[in-house]
Amino acid sequence: MYREIRARRATRLSKVLVHPSGAMELRIVKPSFKYVAGQWLFIKVPAVSGWQWHPFTITSAPEDPYVSVHIRQVGDWTHGLGDVIGAGPSVVQSLTKAALAASDKDEKNLGASRGDFVEIDSSKALPQVMIDGPYGAPAEDVFNVEVAVLVGAGIGVTPFASILKHIWYRQKRGNVGSLKRVEFFWVCRDAPSFGWFQSLLQEVEAAQADPNFLRINIYLTQKIGEDMLWNIAVNDAGAAYDPLTLLRTRTMFGRPDWKNIYSRLRQAIEAGQYLPGTNSQLKTTVGTYFCGPTPIAKALKEATTSETNANVKFTFAKEHF
Repeated sequence: MYREIRARRATRLSKVLVHPSGAMELRIVKPSFKYVAGQWLFIKVPAVSGWQWHPFTITSAPEDPYVSVHIRQVGDWTHGLGDVIGAGPSVVQSLTKAALAASDKDEKNLGASRGDFVEIDSSKALPQVMIDGPYGAPAEDVFNVEVAVLVGAGIGVTPFASILKHIWYRQKRGNVGSLKRVEFFWVCRDAPSFGWFQSLLQEVEAAQADPNFLRINIYLTQKIGEDMLWNIAVNDAGAAYDPLTLLRTRTMFGRPDWKNIYSRLRQAIEAGQYLPGTNSQLKTTVGTYFCGPTPIAKALKEATTSETNANVKFTFAKEHF
């Protein structure tokens, strides 16, 4: 009952964007809704179902004038939502085909259309939406650690879209708390998925005054065909940006070796190479925040546990979704 009461406060769906690979971005205006980066909410769309509430991670930052969620169309309710807002399978299919065609045909700019999106015509009446929340998430305390390792797998990247934007805003204000370095890992199964947050990552990467503060690590786990491999090799030679993501950071192929990654991170911190100017006798806290499937969570937890010692403390928190 309390959820129904809170959800009936003035709420308006202001904009709908459709990204490649079936991700819909809903931008909602609700003045009474206050949240922090990394939190999530419940959403109900009466035109789809009058009773069903579904949880989604907030992808906007508290500084944005709207609340956004990214929704992938994978079930009955999400497909129904796509049909109601005019972002059904045909729209998504055309976007995905365009992205794949660009990667196959445009050898000069392989990733040019991966971040493209379509804005649904807002002149037509958008359906009523109701949101309830926000609710807490482990990544809320990211500003309380010295090094933050953010790991998203597939659509599990959504909480870190909000956190990265919030970090960006706080950098501009010169207020990032204890945070000195950020390592962001995004593990994707297929290349078109990079389009979900490509423009955001480009903006955050370009805005870094200190190139060492934020490091973006992108991993593509799908099997690469000969044609795609050849296009990547041709476009990557001497290019300033990665041909798949259009970021300065190069895409890595295969699954991350988390044990090796954390071992090298610990060694760099202990050697004083990772956090210049930090007293080596002070204990450094490295917080890992993860959203994604259980097998990766298990590997991350094992790596953080095994690498923790008297000098470097690794913590681990998983977002359940």
